[in-house]
Amino acid sequence: MSQRQPSASPSSGTQSLGRAATILRELATRPRVGWGLTELASRCGLEKATTHRILAGLVRERMVARHPDSQRYLPGPLLFELGLAISAPASLQAAAQESVHRIAARHGGISALTLASGYDAVCCAHAGQVTTRALSFAVGDRRPMVMNSAGVAMLVCLPTAEMRAAIAYGLPRAAHLGADRVRLIRDMIEQSSRLHYGLNQNNTVAGITGVAIAVLDATRRPVAALSVSGTDRQFPGSSIATLVKALRSEVETLGKVCAQVGTQDTKALLA
Repeated sequence: MSQRQPSASPSSGTQSLGRAATILRELATRPRVGWGLTELASRCGLEKATTHRILAGLVRERMVARHPDSQRYLPGPLLFELGLAISAPASLQAAAQESVHRIAARHGGISALTLASGYDAVCCAHAGQVTTRALSFAVGDRRPMVMNSAGVAMLVCLPTAEMRAAIAYGLPRAAHLGADRVRLIRDMIEQSSRLHYGLNQNNTVAGITGVAIAVLDATRRPVAALSVSGTDRQFPGSSIATLVKALRSEVETLGKVCAQVGTQDTKALLA
């Protein structure tokens, strides 16, 4: 994972590149419903005209697509095609498929492997039966680290300065949930920091519990997290210790995969 959230350079060319990357990251947070121009510009902190100009270039290059009916902007097919050329995450994803299926089969709920991407967390693999809309997510879904147990499991493993930066990046993106929910998210981060794993008990969504363990590379940096989430009825407080033990066992295997693909490759590919 990169040591800080990427930012644009003052020079014209790299500033445009940085803005384009910011737009692509935001598009990835709504891969199915997309973004309208005005709301996307506001979210990215850019002028509407600037956003439109960059989007037009990205559409020409097939990195961004327009929905045929709503005309909202979506991630484009070239992003998928370029991703096929990257091999190291595929090794981790393949190993994770076995892990998430074992966890979901044995304990219920939804199990997932989430990758660190800057200060965001991106779903890489998942298994299990969705029993409530609050648990519905898919491979490719992107959220700030502060928004779920998997992201927080990675966040609390960061050096202090980076952890604070990740929180400063994520909490404003949770502001639409209201002040009470932001306070609960802060409580989740503090509790998870003490526990050394991610624990979300009604912090982001009422009635939902999530537990996650970070996957560390050879330098002890978090590159991913293995998690399981379900309703409070599925995972009462008495089940947390059992879930943590099961996740840690699977994470040992995934950590070995990270070591096999090489620290430098893993950090570069998940940045």
